[in-house]
Amino acid sequence: DWRRTIPVALPADYAAPGRLDKEAFQRIAQEIERVFEAVFSRFYLLPPGSPPPDEEARFLIAGLPRSAAGQPAATVILPEKGAESQAWLCGRGLRWAVAVPILSPRVVSGPPSGLFVLGYRAHRWVSPQLMGALVAIGRQFGVLLENSLLLQQISHVYRDWLNTVDAIGDLILVHDPQYRVQRLNRALAEKAG
Repeated sequence: DWRRTIPVALPADYAAPGRLDKEAFQRIAQEIERVFEAVFSRFYLLPPGSPPPDEEARFLIAGLPRSAAGQPAATVILPEKGAESQAWLCGRGLRWAVAVPILSPRVVSGPPSGLFVLGYRAHRWVSPQLMGALVAIGRQFGVLLENSLLLQQISHVYRDWLNTVDAIGDLILVHDPQYRVQRLNRALAEKAG
């Protein structure tokens, strides 16, 4: 049954508490399948500078054409594109698929931040509107991942700042403009009891 759990290759970095998790991407994949009337979907999210997680991801990413600016572009996977494409489609019971790169808004060229694939068992005309919508979704995923990584970096900096302030032996208190206590360091907390 194609409605079973949708595979999502998600690095551990993305699955931290309060961040994007595998279940969230599975729900998104199910909704994309429903809206675009697909019978197969798969997401690959790649941390910056990391290689594709498996042979399938390597095959799909290697098959992405490049735009004039050097960015990976969306493509339709058809059996006529070669034996490897035909084998990949047949192995999943598909007639054709669309591979859409997930692009970071900060990266002009280079590998994608990820990839999502939609597969179909029946022939369907691929309209420019369909491809445009899928490319727009890929861009939005790129923004989502970029924001998630930035939030992770901010969290690390904040934790470092807290550790530094707690390491200071002087008594430190942080308050807002109305003089409500927002934070105090470990030395003050121990002194106050």
